[in-house]
Amino acid sequence: MKPSIRATIKGVTVFLVAWLAIQAWQTRNVPSQGLPEGVLSMTMPYLENGTVSTKSVGEVIEAFRQAHPNSPLVLHVWAEWCGFCKLEQGNISSLDVDYPVLSIAMQSGDAGRVAGYMEDHSLQWATLVDSRGTLSSSLGASGVPTFLVLDTDGRIRAPTTGYTTLLGMKLRIWWSRLW
Repeated sequence: MKPSIRATIKGVTVFLVAWLAIQAWQTRNVPSQGLPEGVLSMTMPYLENGTVSTKSVGEVIEAFRQAHPNSPLVLHVWAEWCGFCKLEQGNISSLDVDYPVLSIAMQSGDAGRVAGYMEDHSLQWATLVDSRGTLSSSLGASGVPTFLVLDTDGRIRAPTTGYTTLLGMKLRIWWSRLW
């Protein structure tokens, strides 16, 4: 027997409500009014174009803002040991072509290990190495991968934890521009 249209709509609605509830719970600690106090002054290893340096989070974000003045900044929290992060790598690399992406390697080892992993997997993202997870925790990332959009006013918008499709990422960026 064919399911009725009403039953299909009901099933889709139940699924969407459950999915939204799970996303809300997973991102409940993400600050929405801006980056928490002290985040911008955190200093950590920074990987860009094969070079390792030490910079503050504020310096890195300011450089992104100057390079892309009217664009939201994508913050992508990931870990080299995370299976879903590996599945999402192609999406982030594709997104990085059109939008500024700052990745945060959470609890993935020191800068040398992260740089080696990124080179082995041909990942070209600008990356802060958050070896202890301090920055990620301050951003409210309860797991990896976590996708956050930092709007042009410095507020975190459209957070999600777990695998996100490229379309889902682009929709979150679009949504952040509407606020």
